[in-house]
Amino acid sequence: MALGVALVGAALLVVSPFLVWGQVDILIGTVSQSGMDAGSGWVHLVLGLAVAALGAAWVMGAPKRLVQLGWLVLGLIAGALVLYELSRVHDCAFFVSEVDECVATPSYGPGLFVALAGALATLAGTGLTLLNRRAA
Repeated sequence: MALGVALVGAALLVVSPFLVWGQVDILIGTVSQSGMDAGSGWVHLVLGLAVAALGAAWVMGAPKRLVQLGWLVLGLIAGALVLYELSRVHDCAFFVSEVDECVATPSYGPGLFVALAGALATLAGTGLTLLNRRAA
């Protein structure tokens, strides 16, 4: 079960950079930025692939403790990065290259929340491996 939850987290982290992270309505229309447009989406992509790689390593016999530690570190990094990116969307710094000045408040897209869910699922996978060990 822990592996499945962590792999769901990995999938969410991999998909999130391709979704809209933020958007702002301006006079000529709506400008939106995906994670890849914003420049740091590739980090989420790499983190998701690393979570999946650790899951594959576990299936192939890697020590459980190594996988737990890896998932914990990757989940914490992904979560911290999402919180940083969430603060950037409402700063208008997210759209500086697209918009000279924000005439409206930017809004969040689904991509950052998908990334946050991926980080939380990765951390949940870590927790489930710990619970599983104690039950055995």
